Amino acid sequence: MHSAAEFGESKNDEVRVAEDKSDKELNDNGEYLIRPYLEPLERIKCRYNCERVVGLDKHDGIFLIGELSLYIIENFYIDESGCICEKESEDELSIIDQALGVKKDLSCNMDSVSKSSSSWGATLKACTGGRAWAYNGGAWGKEKVCNTGNAPHPWRNWKLDSVHELLKRDYQLRPVAIEIFSMDGCNDLLVFHKKEREEVYKNLVAMNLPRNSILDATITGSTKQESNEGRLFKVAANSFSKRWQTGEISNFQYIMHLNTLAGRGYSDLTQYPVFPWVLADYESENLDLLDPKTFRNFEKPMGCQTSDREEEFRKRYEGWDDPEIPKFHYGSHYSSAGIVLFYLLRLPPFSAENQKLQGGQFDHADRLFNSVRETWWSAAGKGNTSDVKELIPEFFYMPEFLENKFNLDFGEKQSGEKVGDVVLPPWAKGSAREFIRKHREALESDYVSEHLHHWIDLIFGYKQRGKSLTEIAFLLIN
Repeated sequence: MHSAAEFGESKNDEVRVAEDKSDKELNDNGEYLIRPYLEPLERIKCRYNCERVVGLDKHDGIFLIGELSLYIIENFYIDESGCICEKESEDELSIIDQALGVKKDLSCNMDSVSKSSSSWGATLKACTGGRAWAYNGGAWGKEKVCNTGNAPHPWRNWKLDSVHELLKRDYQLRPVAIEIFSMDGCNDLLVFHKKEREEVYKNLVAMNLPRNSILDATITGSTKQESNEGRLFKVAANSFSKRWQTGEISNFQYIMHLNTLAGRGYSDLTQYPVFPWVLADYESENLDLLDPKTFRNFEKPMGCQTSDREEEFRKRYEGWDDPEIPKFHYGSHYSSAGIVLFYLLRLPPFSAENQKLQGGQFDHADRLFNSVRETWWSAAGKGNTSDVKELIPEFFYMPEFLENKFNLDFGEKQSGEKVGDVVLPPWAKGSAREFIRKHREALESDYVSEHLHHWIDLIFGYKQRGKSLTEIAFLLIN
């Protein structure tokens, strides 16, 4: 039997322990909440609110710079006092969006979106090939999820020596993002408050994390990094251009380098890498890469691949008379999130993103990506002034996106034809792999190597501005 005094003393000990724990948590600025996610003996040096871009969505959380690793943990936030707090629910508006004055969109059905994402998550786990990782999380294919507390907490860490490169990025035309490239080939796009992006970048660089080597060599000793960024872009572009001209890098590699320098990457569907239509022949049984007629006109944009279509766009421009909307040739863009999802519709998780864009279901079968030849004529032929789209990198290395391996139900066209695998040109011999092989061979052909610089000037170079735009009928609507 314990005496009343002993019982009272035990009770007081419990109270003291609870008070000590409470004081520790209070003085910890909420760091105790995220300790389970950190490496043993980790010490956090800096912490920030951030958002991770996943397809068309943003997942908010906190970004931590530690002595051993970098971390991002979703569904936590740092309040005005600097304390780490847990979100009450996943649907709660992020701190960054609150600062921007963003209103929560209550019009979408979150249940259907959640169920769609969940079901496609299960499909992805069963997927053994393809490159669905390209944004379904990049490195987040290795993410861990903790379901304790108010909301799940997907989290990811990068060992400092596993970071391959850091790049500043724009997100939705604002200089607010940083892209982290890992040694394993994955990349993640993180969005910060505009006032904090530069601080985050400088703190990462202070950890001796690698940046682009060309930019490093140019920045060394510079005290005006921001004002020099235009010059640095030219230096980097010129370096890649020289390597391309001497044959050190392929046409594919050069275009990818230019996309990266222009702020395009796999992590953001709105700024996805853009590639050119290379061929104009989708009818022949055999592809003749020595015949110039086999190829598109690289000197002109997609709206001017035929003289009749070019005339249509010029008439639109010259006849435009609206004091509130400036003159333009094209009312649509050559690259957009919608175009990316149009092409990648058969490949999870882009399939789910495509459905989300269409209100939870696939678009009408006649408007889906069903035939390479028909898609070419829509973008380059006469009569359709709403389509000037170019291609995406997958057309040159990934046969899986052309095949309906998951047996998705895309419905039937008005003709009664069921939409399944993409219909390939005759020279592909019915094989997606043969199509990719031939298409890549065409991209690296002598003719393309000699004329590709014209397309590069259109998309990345001097023909993007000034009188050149009207001369080549390439003025896009703002």
